[in-house]
Amino acid sequence: MSEVKKLIEKLEKVEKQVIKSGQTSQADEERGKVLDSFLKEFEQNRKGSLIDVLEKLSGLLPSKVYARKEQTVSTEEKITSHINRFMRNRIGDLIGEALKTTNPQQLPALATFVENQVLMSDATPFNVSDTIQVDGLISVMQMLVQFYKSGVQINGVLNFVNNYVWPRFEELPEDRKLDFLRALAEISSFTRAPVSDDTLRSMVKILKVYMPTSKGSVFEEEKSSTHVECLLYVFHHLAHKAKNPKTATSLCVELRERLKNVTLMTAKNRGATH
Repeated sequence: MSEVKKLIEKLEKVEKQVIKSGQTSQADEERGKVLDSFLKEFEQNRKGSLIDVLEKLSGLLPSKVYARKEQTVSTEEKITSHINRFMRNRIGDLIGEALKTTNPQQLPALATFVENQVLMSDATPFNVSDTIQVDGLISVMQMLVQFYKSGVQINGVLNFVNNYVWPRFEELPEDRKLDFLRALAEISSFTRAPVSDDTLRSMVKILKVYMPTSKGSVFEEEKSSTHVECLLYVFHHLAHKAKNPKTATSLCVELRERLKNVTLMTAKNRGATH
């Protein structure tokens, strides 16, 4: 086991102890030691450290717990879910701190290296139905957020999503869709890359699935509201970068009526529960 993996395991033990016994000065001290050690390891072997972090992120991605109704989720599952989400954030913090110690001229090369771990593999064509490959993609997206925050602008992951994911979004494993949308939402607010008309049209097509327009339709608020929220957030940020502003404006108008209907359906559903 690499030193980076050992450090992340130590951090995970600290966070589990905090959940069990509460925040302590000892926990803060242990976190600090892990961060210092991680920075040293990253300095010595940046690419190796990034691979180890990607592997750990992939193991933290499944979100089946979120998709199930609250009353069917056990206490143990809730704790595991909380730890996974917390560790994804902690790992992001580790990478963010490590990148501050990196020469800015090296950041684009490191970001490209991260992308290539999943996106540029010719040996195994990307399959949106393959949970392992999807987890790898989401891991890359989550890690690249830290590069975007550092000012790096690379378009590989967005181009990949445009070509391979949006056209077949409905084939994504159901319990990975929300993880994918959340990761993309984080990236979308940082990127300055122009977005094609086809990309925006693909997003609107997906939004229409979750945003019915007919009066007789039923909006499944519990299942669809978070998906709609993420999709609209991403669409908002990407529409501002459209190559053809007229297309973006037209699509926004097209969605406006559906959004009104969803708002009415949501209010009706909530009214029926009181």
